[in-house]
Amino acid sequence: MNINQEAFDKVWAGIKAQGEPSMEYGNCLYRGNDRPTKCAIGLLLADEDYQPKFDSEKMPFDEVVKASPSLQKYDYSFMTQLQAIHDNSVFFCKPHIGIGFMTAWKQAMRELAEKNNLTVPEDF
Repeated sequence: MNINQEAFDKVWAGIKAQGEPSMEYGNCLYRGNDRPTKCAIGLLLADEDYQPKFDSEKMPFDEVVKASPSLQKYDYSFMTQLQAIHDNSVFFCKPHIGIGFMTAWKQAMRELAEKNNLTVPEDF
């Protein structure tokens, strides 16, 4: 399987299952503190590689990748796109007109899939 397709599928399934972003006090988190949520990179990050300082020290993405063997198999550029979609969907949603996080996220993910010739998993 294409490594980008594998990453896309993991992130799609994870965000779909949790139904919300991984955030606390307006900051995106690799792993949620008070809820079992994960951001796009948090979903690709193996449990044994996760370190609480990734979130508590707001470690930059490139440092998290260097410290996490499980992330090193994925395409760096593609991971940054997945993460940007997670983070930006929080800010581009418009709940007052019916566009919540999941709607904004799903649309951006479909655009990413089309741009990269990936298959979008079954809709939810």
